[in-house]
Amino acid sequence: MADSRRAWALALLRAMPEGEARERCAAALEAGASVLGREGAGGTGARAFFLDPSLSRAEKAEALASLFPRDPAAGAGLAAGVVTAAGAASLAGAAGGASAAVAAADATTAAGAEPDPGAAAFRRFAALLVERRRSALLPGIAAAYRALLDEEEGLVRIELVTARPLAPGAGEAIGAAFAAVLGKRRFALQASRDPAILGGFVLKAGSVRLDRSAAGRLERLRRELARPLGRGGRQGE
Repeated sequence: MADSRRAWALALLRAMPEGEARERCAAALEAGASVLGREGAGGTGARAFFLDPSLSRAEKAEALASLFPRDPAAGAGLAAGVVTAAGAASLAGAAGGASAAVAAADATTAAGAEPDPGAAAFRRFAALLVERRRSALLPGIAAAYRALLDEEEGLVRIELVTARPLAPGAGEAIGAAFAAVLGKRRFALQASRDPAILGGFVLKAGSVRLDRSAAGRLERLRRELARPLGRGGRQGE
């Protein structure tokens, strides 16, 4: 199943024009995955929407396609979980929203708007995903797409946890050094505070974790002191 999600993500990445459209696509996927994970009351959530036999495939595909932001600057907002008005109406509002999305798309076409290659590619992806009844794969596709895009752009996403606020520029300096060790050209830093680590910092990037916190050092010391004598030494000592 994981390979299937990655295959969908890779095909979509290759279909997207290079540049900011790829980031908009990542934001749209993440927004769709977020909406899909929130169920409404009375079975009106996004999962129920995609399973509703009274709705056509075209309506469902258009609802998903409407999440692709027309404005390149909207990508950051979508990535943070903000869904476009059309997307929210389509996925959360079920049939009424889907009809509105189809009508909006028809109106845009009739008005002679310039075609957006990125939006067109995402629309084809949405139609194929609905046709093959694979909408449940969207969260996994979103994660795989983001990982592939980051890899292609030489970007690493770093989580930095500290006990106290850092001096200005310190977080960026730590992130840049860690990215260089990992052989990445760029990094995106997400900083947070957790007094429980007592001091120092904890860095996370994918499966890599670097614990330089006071709490981590104390825990390692506790485990070392709890080890029975004679363990851990070389044979014959």
